[in-house]
Amino acid sequence: MNPIINRKQDILYKDLAVDLTAHRVSRAGHELLLTPREFALLAVLVTNCDTALSRSQLLEAAWEIGRASCRERV
Repeated sequence: MNPIINRKQDILYKDLAVDLTAHRVSRAGHELLLTPREFALLAVLVTNCDTALSRSQLLEAAWEIGRASCRERV
């Protein structure tokens, strides 16, 4: 099942709602508090739900590639 993306840049999938503009996430009506990095990673995953992403693609999308220390964390 693919997520639904509306004009406001909300992604809805089952009971998960991701607001890409406001950087907010809720599940079953309850807001989830995510760090900026957690939100960035979730946004990458939900906007690419039909695609298997490589480690390097996740690094590029959600981590600061230029810092070698960040590469070791994924």
